[in-house]
Amino acid sequence: MNFEKKVSVYRGDIEESIHFGAAAVVNSSGDLVHAVGNPELVAFPRSALKFIQAIALLETGAARAYNLGPRHFSLACASHAGEYIHINMVNEWLHQLGLNEDNLACGADYPMDRQALYAVLKRGSDPRRSFHNCSGKHAAFLTVCKHLDYPVENYHLLKHPVQQMFVKNLGIVAELNAYQLDWEVDGCGFPAPALKLVQTAHAMARFADPSALPESMLTSVKSLQAAIAKYPEYMSGTTDLARRVIDATNGKVLIKIGAEGFFVAAVPQSKLGIALKIADGSVRGAQFFIVDLLNELDLIDHEASKTLKQRLNHDVFNSRGEKVGRIAKAQ
Repeated sequence: MNFEKKVSVYRGDIEESIHFGAAAVVNSSGDLVHAVGNPELVAFPRSALKFIQAIALLETGAARAYNLGPRHFSLACASHAGEYIHINMVNEWLHQLGLNEDNLACGADYPMDRQALYAVLKRGSDPRRSFHNCSGKHAAFLTVCKHLDYPVENYHLLKHPVQQMFVKNLGIVAELNAYQLDWEVDGCGFPAPALKLVQTAHAMARFADPSALPESMLTSVKSLQAAIAKYPEYMSGTTDLARRVIDATNGKVLIKIGAEGFFVAAVPQSKLGIALKIADGSVRGAQFFIVDLLNELDLIDHEASKTLKQRLNHDVFNSRGEKVGRIAKAQ
């Protein structure tokens, strides 16, 4: 069976919905140390690979050439919420490159954060490319293009040199032949590889423990780890689950959402990587699953777990603000 029953949603005392999930937990030596369902399940990590996509920004010297700092590094890994801090930094970053949001290959979108969306709608603004949750990643790839004198046109296509750099880096980090993977197209136009959960988890474990990576890559990964741990709100949003987990664990657990119910985690202290997928693609199920799995593996200490439980409300409310159910670990 590919998936196991992991999350139940109750209305009153009656189970109304079920989320099935699969996961792989791997150490940096490549050993599978824990699995839920089928760890060989093939899925698209999509945005969950942004930790690896961001390596080139530092490894090529592009970040140093444009005097970029940790907030930029975190934003380069972002599926951001479209809040002011994200949009402002993206536009300033593009201006520094001598570019503007028309150069972004991602499509125009509205912010994912509800309050940011309300503010945009109140101003009567149309969707914009800088609002897209992947705009930080796109700015990072454009920075590498400018630094290495690559064309900024079509930088999102698999054949472009910056995308070939990502393919190479993915292969090194995940210890596989990335050129032989099935590559499709992501929601923002970037190439999206299909990977087994165990392969993605191994890549995250090697990101967590980059000691075996080439020296330039090791230094880059360490800088990315530190940036994400210090400024998680640039990698996600001010109220996002990733920011809450990273804050609650003092940066010891770095998690990243993908799409369609995908999450990864890199745990440097334990040298572990995690990849998980919810069968129905729901964010609700994936968020509960990743926190529950981290607790099950004792990767979140008691105080952090207590803090998260206080901040993550698993009650279900109706439009009147009345509690009508709850989300719980499946029995």
